[in-house]
Amino acid sequence: TTLDQTAVAALCDAIADATARGAGVLLATHDREFVSAVCDTILELRAGEVVAELQMPFAYHAEAPGDQVAC
Repeated sequence: TTLDQTAVAALCDAIADATARGAGVLLATHDREFVSAVCDTILELRAGEVVAELQMPFAYHAEAPGDQVAC
């Protein structure tokens, strides 16, 4: 992500606030670490088609130490 840590924390807070109010949040990103930190359901799309649906939590293994996002 091109967001700094302060912006990432603010985005995490905004997502948490919205879901606490019962809202659904659509997040489109390629950042798997961020997705694994903030989402409870993940739909993977390829060419506009759903190819996988994952329910959190699932084990995400970072490619390198420090790749995990903390919210």
